[in-house]
Amino acid sequence: MKLKTKSFDSLLNKELKNKDFKKEYEVLSNEFTLAKEIIKLRKKEI
Repeated sequence: MKLKTKSFDSLLNKELKNKDFKKEYEVLSNEFTLAKEIIKLRKKEI
């Protein structure tokens, strides 16, 4: 049996249709953006 995989973006888009999820995601968006930038900078150092 072959497992079906989904991309993060497609899963996120599906979840963002949920009002409660979207509200919390927006509250945390600055934190997510900062975390992504830190990860990007760490990868540059390697």
